[in-house]
Amino acid sequence: MKLLLTSNGLENNEISLVFKNLFNKAITDVKVLFIPTASRTEFELTYVTKSIQELIKLGVSDNNIFSYSPDKQKLSNFDKFDCIYVCGGNTYYLLDVFKKTGFDKQVIKLVNEGLIYVGVSAGSIIAGPNIEITGTDDENDCKITDLSSLNLTECIISPHFCKDEEEYVADFRKNSIYPVIGLKDNEAIVIIK
Repeated sequence: MKLLLTSNGLENNEISLVFKNLFNKAITDVKVLFIPTASRTEFELTYVTKSIQELIKLGVSDNNIFSYSPDKQKLSNFDKFDCIYVCGGNTYYLLDVFKKTGFDKQVIKLVNEGLIYVGVSAGSIIAGPNIEITGTDDENDCKITDLSSLNLTECIISPHFCKDEEEYVADFRKNSIYPVIGLKDNEAIVIIK
């Protein structure tokens, strides 16, 4: 299992290099299952475009990036992909869609079978055991109550970590049974099991 959990994507050169080194093939041959589901607002969608451009800039062919929203499309053949790239946006909505469509179970299966998981912001949060760290940063307009998530890692990621969030994260840590990692923008964590 290989996970690359980022705060804001692959724009940092070191993170980009780590991304490239996760694969046992040329970056031009890497096929990416790109999940923009969490991005619903015009502002969030600008980050989707940015993420796709980062992948292309790294050498991933635009023909090898397949944008997929499990709430809007059906896909049965996941075997052709090397990587699942889960974008940021509203974490509650992302988890809700994954659970309602059963895509959460599909992602867990694929990652356990060797598909590389790359998360950005909400995509990094959802990789943990739960999304409780999200708090009020996102609106829970889908009214999801079961906040357990993919559990690909036992740590909780707090993306966009900054001085203003230190107190909130410190308080959250006191009540969490899981380790909490604050990731500043342009930071990432790699987990290989």
